Amino acid sequence: MFPRPIILSAFLLLFLPASTPCETISPLPPEASVYNLFISSLWDLDMEISGEGAANQVFHQHFSSIVSRFENGACPPDYEALLNELSDLSRVILASNNNLADIEKNIQITSKNLKYAEKRNLKKKIEKIQAELDILNRKKGNIESSLPLLNQAYFDKFSSILATRMAEKCPEGMILLEGTFCIDKYEYPNRKGVKPATGVSYSKAAELCRAAGKKLCTGNQWLRACGGPDCRPNFKALIPFNPLECNSALNSFPDTPPAPAGASPVCDTTEGVADIFGNTWEWTDQTYSGKYKVIHGGAHSKDKAANCSQKAWAEPQSSKSYFGFRCCAEPAAPAPDSENPAGAATDTAAVPSATGTTNL
Repeated sequence: MFPRPIILSAFLLLFLPASTPCETISPLPPEASVYNLFISSLWDLDMEISGEGAANQVFHQHFSSIVSRFENGACPPDYEALLNELSDLSRVILASNNNLADIEKNIQITSKNLKYAEKRNLKKKIEKIQAELDILNRKKGNIESSLPLLNQAYFDKFSSILATRMAEKCPEGMILLEGTFCIDKYEYPNRKGVKPATGVSYSKAAELCRAAGKKLCTGNQWLRACGGPDCRPNFKALIPFNPLECNSALNSFPDTPPAPAGASPVCDTTEGVADIFGNTWEWTDQTYSGKYKVIHGGAHSKDKAANCSQKAWAEPQSSKSYFGFRCCAEPAAPAPDSENPAGAATDTAAVPSATGTTNL
């Protein structure tokens, strides 16, 4: 690599292809977002039900109110809250369907009793049974007009779509971005208040992520985490900040050591990812020129800029005092009885030095 840390930012960035300005960084393609696919599948089901003529207007009103509010509401979208509200709707539908089924069963029994009384001309019995039947029919009408209902086939489809998404969770300490992937909240070892591991090569970083059941983030995943969702202009993904607060020298201030993870909440993204730029350069699995790996975000050392497009490259075995990383993972059903979530390392001796320049 290069003999002096200061040369890395200025020299390597010079030889990288021109970086895109932060405000025009493209996050993950919309079609790759599980959140977008989830919303689309829900609307497709709603259209299918309507097209079959079997839609209950009350279900449609409840459903469209929830989905539209999240689809056109806060940015970034609260994916977990959407799942929870749809789960609540599913429980209401199940209770409504069961309630209606019980009433319809009672209507059938009462109707048979009425026919029996009419056949034998039991006038007093007829009046009493007819009054009971009227009450049951009014209850049925009230349920159909005020509670969300779905026939079993469509309810099964709705439940299946929802169950698939509900099963997708992140290991503890990771953030689920639009249902698409999980990313460590903090730089490795992903512990608030602990200085990030530095002096780490790409090869060692990849090995440590694998040991935690994760993997190094791709370049697109890192950019998505830094740049924010499609609904938000990327340059607004972070609250306005002082570069010094995010531990980025910007070629104007003396170098400072890496700060403990989460030391500057003002530098968190709107989705809660901490220290995404500044503090340490972060290895990604992105390849440059066939043999180098791309690092993102700048560091506590002197850097050209502090934004989402800040990147450079290095040989996989290179390690510098300002090289760090964080891990990503695919969302999945949580393992039962997990006592030591991936990423919550317990062997501090296995964590590279946070201040040294040990070659790994």
